[in-house]
Amino acid sequence: MRILLYLTILGLFSLDWLSFKLGIVPRYVTWFPELAALVILPYVIFTAVRKRAFHSHAKYLCCIFAFLLAIFLGFVANGVGSGVMFSGMRIYLRYIPFFLLPAVWDVTEKELKRLLLFIFGLMILQLPVVLYQRFVKYSASISGDPMGGTLGANTSGTLSVLILLVLAVYISMYLKNRISFVIFLLGFAMVLLPVTMNETKITFVLLPVCFLIPSMIGRVDAGKIGKIILLFVLLTSSMFAVKTVYDHFQTKRWGYGITDFFQNRKHVEKYADARLAPIVNTLKRIGGDPVFFLFGVGAGNASSSFTGEGMSGKYLQEMTKGWKVASGIVVLAWEIGFVGLFLGGVILLFLFFDARKLSREDSLFGALGLGMTSVTLMFAVASLYCNLVQAKVVNVLFWLVAGLVVQRLNRGAGLPEGDMLPA
Repeated sequence: MRILLYLTILGLFSLDWLSFKLGIVPRYVTWFPELAALVILPYVIFTAVRKRAFHSHAKYLCCIFAFLLAIFLGFVANGVGSGVMFSGMRIYLRYIPFFLLPAVWDVTEKELKRLLLFIFGLMILQLPVVLYQRFVKYSASISGDPMGGTLGANTSGTLSVLILLVLAVYISMYLKNRISFVIFLLGFAMVLLPVTMNETKITFVLLPVCFLIPSMIGRVDAGKIGKIILLFVLLTSSMFAVKTVYDHFQTKRWGYGITDFFQNRKHVEKYADARLAPIVNTLKRIGGDPVFFLFGVGAGNASSSFTGEGMSGKYLQEMTKGWKVASGIVVLAWEIGFVGLFLGGVILLFLFFDARKLSREDSLFGALGLGMTSVTLMFAVASLYCNLVQAKVVNVLFWLVAGLVVQRLNRGAGLPEGDMLPA
């Protein structure tokens, strides 16, 4: 099972790229994470029954059950066809097994360190790939959209969000004395650099958050104050570097940089309209339709599918109405309604407070908990800006690490300390 987990993570970082960008593997191979989830779920159930131990918490299990019920009611209330129903279940249920897996896996610090190093190594790999994309393969492009690293086609926004989420954990590792300043600085630079080359505005919002939240949470002593000062200097220099590179490429494309953009009312209004119009459209759609308000139009019924019309939602065009972007919050409102959104928000709230509680540990898990306080908040904020619903790599890693946080707080009796996943 450990091998399957690592292969799944590797696949999330490479299969879409190999299929959509390089054409090396067929499209159906990119379904490997979904197939892995189908293997992991029965493994979790059978292992929990066999060992009579399940290190999770009833509040999460109740939320998951309520979420599944809400999706089922959405299908029934909207008369969703079998093809779209299958697509919707694939989109919304594929992350649950990864969240539940740690409940039967009592992870040691050694295993956690190995997993985090593996993920961080894949993040560092994005730098040479993005450099190649920016200055060789797409050197003639004036847009940053193709600079998605190994994540696939049109994934620059997903890559930026993922990088910033990982950096939040990395900063927490430094604050909790898990890595030295020199190693931290080198790793930080290598992971952050791709963000400067794909021109995503969400960076200017999330980058300060991944610095500030870990710095504000927890006990403050003389040593931490010194680190916070260094982090503030690093944040300032990072924001300056991101702005400088961003302005360089944006000026080539549009004739102005980020400062001029925000100082020009017409630019801001046009951008805000593109982002807010789908939200306004959603609010208008809610009016007078209680089924839509509660359960949406059904999971998958406002999403596209590569298999064609049979599995693509019939409300996709009505949701977007010609706009190029629909944020995650809009997609969720259309497909799972207020009930689904509420349950998702409750789970994130639970995770935030559990991560904060775990951050008090003086261990690698404590550092992970500190990082997840930022990550949970950033995940919610990013969903207001971009569509993370189908960002598989972001969701699998987020829910897997969330499961590790919950497992650590609820390990109690059952599995002996250090029980490992079978290879």
